[in-house]
Amino acid sequence: MLELLLQQKETISVLANIVTAISFLAGMLFLWLQFRHQRSENRKLSEHQKLLTSAQMLASFVQQYDSEEFRKNRRMYALKMQKHLKNQRILQVHDHTMVGTFFENLAYMVNRGVLDKGMAINMFGWSCWNFYTILSLVSGSQSHIGKERVTLGSAYEELQKFADVFAKLNDRIDVEVANNEYIKSELNLMK
Repeated sequence: MLELLLQQKETISVLANIVTAISFLAGMLFLWLQFRHQRSENRKLSEHQKLLTSAQMLASFVQQYDSEEFRKNRRMYALKMQKHLKNQRILQVHDHTMVGTFFENLAYMVNRGVLDKGMAINMFGWSCWNFYTILSLVSGSQSHIGKERVTLGSAYEELQKFADVFAKLNDRIDVEVANNEYIKSELNLMK
């Protein structure tokens, strides 16, 4: 009888160990699932935070772009672009310092993922693309574009990447008509 009691005690002990192990594994599984869910929520929150930050930064870019001082600079640059297109005069680096720097900085932040590409294209794609195409248009000479790349370095390449994204989305644009319409709208800024 004593033997039977010892066997029952051993069986109960083994069952208790099994229940403890199952409880431990269930707890670990619960923690793992909770951690995974939390990570997923944090990732979503991080994406929303990034979009919110991008929208705030783009709002400040819009404010700067539409400021009175910047509108004057955009108009002055539009006059230079108009002369460039009519006379095929090559635009020099110093001709587009403020406007160019603005678009180069914008393009850099978009290409690095700091700003949301879709939002940036919606807000500045048209202007940036026109700026880039007019800068790149030179009658029969690719040497100027090469000089711009050397002078502006990676900033020019960033601008080119951003303008190319807009061009791919709008592949049926007549460049000459678009550039002329853009220049007209920029010239009317201070009227």
